[in-house]
Amino acid sequence: MGNMALGQNDAPPEFQKYLWEKKRVPAKNEPFFAYWVSRFLEYARRHERPVLEYQESTILEFMNFLESGYRVLDWQYRQATDAIKLYSPKPPGSAPGERTKWERSLA
Repeated sequence: MGNMALGQNDAPPEFQKYLWEKKRVPAKNEPFFAYWVSRFLEYARRHERPVLEYQESTILEFMNFLESGYRVLDWQYRQATDAIKLYSPKPPGSAPGERTKWERSLA
């Protein structure tokens, strides 16, 4: 996977601040969560997908890309999944507690 530090600053500063302030992940993992979000945003831009609105299909495509094209280890895939879950909002109109197709596929 190369240098994990590359691209971590591409993650939105609000997301990095959120991770730090809310202590959602151990401090030692924050750079890696930022890394996965930056890779997701890069993937979405490269494939001309909107990143400012919820697009479950884009998330599913990216996760499939990681699994098959990027050849990440299982723990890296889980970490990327967790990072994107924290970053991605629920689709508009979804009920509280309702799981998306993407979240159901991870169960």
